[in-house]
Amino acid sequence: MMMNMKIIKIKIIVELEIEVKKVLKLIKWIYINCFWNVLVTMTTVGYGDIYPETTLGRIVGCAIATSGNIVVALIITFFQEQTYLEIEEKNALEFMQRVNEKEEIMKDSAKYFKANMLYMIQRSASLVSIMSFGRLTSVKFSTSCSGMASMKSN
Repeated sequence: MMMNMKIIKIKIIVELEIEVKKVLKLIKWIYINCFWNVLVTMTTVGYGDIYPETTLGRIVGCAIATSGNIVVALIITFFQEQTYLEIEEKNALEFMQRVNEKEEIMKDSAKYFKANMLYMIQRSASLVSIMSFGRLTSVKFSTSCSGMASMKSN
């Protein structure tokens, strides 16, 4: 009889341990399901796979849904404010862009002016050499022609 009592006690302890493990596992899943429900509700997705069944749970679910909308609205507002430029900032940005464009135009025009001046200097140098060559030939030609004319007249 003592042996039966010990076996029964051991059996009860083992069964209690199994039940405790089941309860702990169930509690773990309750928290996971609760977290999933809050996440789905706050992001306004609302799959409907997990939903509250009690009145208190529904009230908490409504509060979570409302707070989720508020959080999403705050995040959107924050990012919108970070990217928004006020009128003065916008005017300053446009002014800086115009100044940069003017500087680029001035640099380009300076390059063009320099290239044009170099071209004009080279062209004028070649014209001078052509003109001086032309004078020499015309002078030689005129002297040779006058020399021929004087030869004919003799």
